[in-house]
Amino acid sequence: MPWIAVYVFRFADLYSITVTQAGNFDHASQVSKGSGEFLGGTGRFEGITGKVTVVGLFSGSTAETDWVGAHSLRGN
Repeated sequence: MPWIAVYVFRFADLYSITVTQAGNFDHASQVSKGSGEFLGGTGRFEGITGKVTVVGLFSGSTAETDWVGAHSLRGN
């Protein structure tokens, strides 16, 4: 089953990072796989770019997800 998600990570200093992802969920194995990219950030994350991949295993009411990605910030 295909899925699309947008995540906003807000940190204690109130700056944020927005990430979009899309992938597929396999009901038989309960495994979800996808990829996406950083859409942008605020404050110290302004100008962020990069890619992410995600693999998740869902079991009943429990979900374990691994994110792997690389990013760069403008000026760094």
